[in-house]
Amino acid sequence: MEKNTLVQSADKTPNLVGVIVRWRVITHQGLMRSQNEDAHCVAHTVEVKTESESASRYLFAVADGLGGHRGGAIASRMALKSVKEEFHKWHGGGADRLVDRALQQANQNVFCVAQSDPELFHKMQTTLTVVALDNDSLTIGHVGDCRLYRLREGRLELLTRDHTMANDMLQIHLISIEQASQHPGRHQLTRSVGGEPFMKADITRERTQPGDTYLLCSDGLWSELTPEDIQVTIRENDVSSACDKLVRLALRGGAPDNITAIMFRIETIGTRASRPLSGPLADFDKSVRSRAALALASISKVAIEPFSAKMKEPKWETRYRAAGALGKIADTNVVQPVVKALRDNRDHVRYMITKRLRQQGDSKATEPLVILLKDENRYFRMMAARGLGAMGGKNISEELKKALAEEQDDKVKEVIRKALKSCDLSPVAPLND
Repeated sequence: MEKNTLVQSADKTPNLVGVIVRWRVITHQGLMRSQNEDAHCVAHTVEVKTESESASRYLFAVADGLGGHRGGAIASRMALKSVKEEFHKWHGGGADRLVDRALQQANQNVFCVAQSDPELFHKMQTTLTVVALDNDSLTIGHVGDCRLYRLREGRLELLTRDHTMANDMLQIHLISIEQASQHPGRHQLTRSVGGEPFMKADITRERTQPGDTYLLCSDGLWSELTPEDIQVTIRENDVSSACDKLVRLALRGGAPDNITAIMFRIETIGTRASRPLSGPLADFDKSVRSRAALALASISKVAIEPFSAKMKEPKWETRYRAAGALGKIADTNVVQPVVKALRDNRDHVRYMITKRLRQQGDSKATEPLVILLKDENRYFRMMAARGLGAMGGKNISEELKKALAEEQDDKVKEVIRKALKSCDLSPVAPLND
């Protein structure tokens, strides 16, 4: 994820500043297949529009290929390549047109390759389900029998319709739900990407809510699970462990097909947050903590409260992670929480907040670092001096001069002098005064 920190003045309240999503992807060959013909894609972009508004967009896609001699694997990957190319051209708005265009382009590309060598790519085609998330608007493009589920307020709902012989017969009431689940045509596709020169895709849209959890998966997963299995599992707070558990349940059921699962949860939409907003701070997956901190930094006024609350936790490890996140937020409102973090009784926590402030290199980090110049621990006084020296400026040089005049430790004095030099100033006293 690219760093997109939105700097806001203290008197401004952010407008719709995007969506924060926690997600996990797992794919598995299954227990009876020689290769994995599933393919998946997750992409994320953040566009800063104004100093008080930004847009966050996500793409999630799963394709389940079929066809002889590796044709299925080629088809699924080729389809996703087409989708990603369209996504990277997208600058928001018209998500339904984007998704439809991506699916049609994928169909054309796969069909043309399949026709180029019918013997090598006999019946090469793929299913494809695409989810485009633009702030709080979610658009679904669907062809085949991958599925998208949504859990909202404890209720599980299937948002896609299987394009299979059995389900088509169910729709016109030729068979019952019980018969459809056992029908020989339950995996016989009636629509696919690349199967015909022209293709009809299902395009639907909905508004998301904070706390919504989605599961996008291939039939290798959902066919081995009951709706109750899915509902109970994805209600868990930890997205990563819930996704892992779903795949383990499918493998336990025999897993004759490839398995792919993408699970994602809407944490924040604009200034509205779901209850587990600060959950990523306690996550032991470093990439999860990093994504959460960078994303929350773009909506600093929303992020300060949960991160500040974590600074009161008894476990120093939690405070350590919260301090790192606070240090990434470029906002005047974060000064007091940072000052409190600098007073933490654990060296590791103070080290982390100091490190982040130095990396930030922004004028908003000045006040906490000036306070740190008076810390009892000389190591942190030295770190504060280095950070201030890197920022430069007349006001900073004055603070460094004051600190040098009051400092008793020779090693700290030496660091302060070097900081002053980096501000293009001469030291104000000899080294061994």
